[in-house]
Amino acid sequence: MDGLYRILRMPGYEVLDVKIWRDKHRVDVYLKREEGPRLCHCCGTELLAERGGHGMNVEGLPMGVLRTRFHFMRAKANCPACKKSEIRAD
Repeated sequence: MDGLYRILRMPGYEVLDVKIWRDKHRVDVYLKREEGPRLCHCCGTELLAERGGHGMNVEGLPMGVLRTRFHFMRAKANCPACKKSEIRAD
């Protein structure tokens, strides 16, 4: 299973769990964002505090006949420099 975790990893995220549904022809990969600075995508300033977020389900490339889905949380924050609100803190 460790080999599967290495194949399904994404930069900046840690693989928490992998579920293989053979009857549904699907692989679900659950990710958690690694700790580190979160930067504003407009000006590059470090974001101070997160305020909420939502879950995302993204379909990746298939592995043979199995569809791949990635599940992770996207956080929101306000930028203190450019005063933008609702910035994704990914």
